[in-house]
Formats: sequence, structure tokens, C-alpha cells
Amino acid sequence: MSLFKDMFNDSFHSLSEKEIVIFDFISLNIHSVCEMNIKELSLKLDISEYSINKFCKKINVDNFENLKSILKELNATSINSSNLIFKDSLNGFSNFINKIDEINLINICNLILKDKNVSILFSYSSKIIAKYLDEGLKNLNIKTKLTSSPKQILKQKDCEIVIYISSLTNERTLNSTLEQLSSKIIITICDLVSRKAYDNSSMFVHIETNKLFKNFNTNSNCLYFVFFDLMFSKLIELTYNNF
Repeated sequence: MSLFKDMFNDSFHSLSEKEIVIFDFISLNIHSVCEMNIKELSLKLDISEYSINKFCKKINVDNFENLKSILKELNATSINSSNLIFKDSLNGFSNFINKIDEINLINICNLILKDKNVSILFSYSSKIIAKYLDEGLKNLNIKTKLTSSPKQILKQKDCEIVIYISSLTNERTLNSTLEQLSSKIIITICDLVSRKAYDNSSMFVHIETNKLFKNFNTNSNCLYFVFFDLMFSKLIELTYNNF
């Protein structure tokens, strides 16, 4: 929900259909509306100036000019909040990268380079992340199979290595999947800390949940992408070192 909706949500139930159009447009375009006069907004929405001023009174604002003053304050607050999120996220990325054990990362990359054939298993919530990994590995000439089914993994007799991305899943699902795949070499990449998962994985990587970005990236976690970018870089480095 935008800052505008937060502020005027109590008035929403009393709005007509036409006024809801105004409300939704303003909430999604605060910066643009700050730069408009009432005539420009009227032409943009094909709604009369009278209706716009009537809308203002419905949300307990005297007129459109007063509403613009409020929107400018909201816009400034939004920019400041975005800057704080950006700075906090940079710190989060830095802390995460500093915690990565390079030896473990090298071991993972060596496993991948040894067979150059990897199954990528994902839960629904990690589908976007899995596709990113799949494309990156294919660009490095590594054969991949992408699936959300552990049963499909077991049918793949020619592939021993599984990268299991279990973002936003529960511990029971995680452990059940690991038990099904006990015959495989499993690299578990997870935002859930679990002793059983750690013990049952061939390699275990813990990705801390990046709460700041959840509102901006549906079904994804930016720290996963950071880790995979580091992994791609290490794979390239090891490949060239072996020439």
C-alpha cells in the first residue's frame, strides 16, 4: 500500500467509482500529480475539475492545491525512505558477502565443473531464483535440468548433482525432500536454518532472508542472486585456471 493510500484509506469506502479512479491514479503516480495542475489531471483522467475538487473534499482536503502540498510531503518522505532502504540493503549485502566461506564456494563450483551436469530443484516460491541460476549455468556450458519435482530428479540417472533452492519453505518440506534425494549429491541453498537440513545435505549454504526487498521482488530474495553471481564468477575463474 502506498503512503497516499495509508493516509486516506479511511475515506476510501465512501468514494464513488469515478472518485476511486482518481484515488488509484494519485496513489500510483504521486510524483507526476505533484507536477500537474488541476486542468492537466482533469484531461489525463477525462474527469471534470469539479469532480476532482469534490474528491478532495471527500478525503477531507480543502482543494486540489492543498492536496498537492500533501502529495509533495509524501513524495519527499518516500524518497527518504527509499534512500534508507538502499543504504540498509548495501549493508546487508556487504554483511552477507563477508560471511561467505570461499572454500565452501570453491567446493561447490568444483562439484559442478566435475560433471557439468546439474539438476536444479525449486519450490514454487523460488521459481524466479531457479530460472536465474539455470540461465547462468547454461551460459557457462553446464547442462541443467530444471524441475519442482523430487521424483523427476530421481528418474535422472545420468545426473548426480542436485542444487536444491528451498526459499521460503518450511522445515518439514525441506527435510522430506532431502530424505527423498538421499542417493544424490545435494547442494542445499536455503534461508531456513535447520540442523537436520545441514546434516542431510552434501553441501549447505544458508541465505539470510532479506526482508527489506520482499515488497519489491515477489517470490524472490536478492541475496540469492548475489550468491549466484559470486558463484558464476568463481566458476569462470576456476575454468580459466584449469586451462
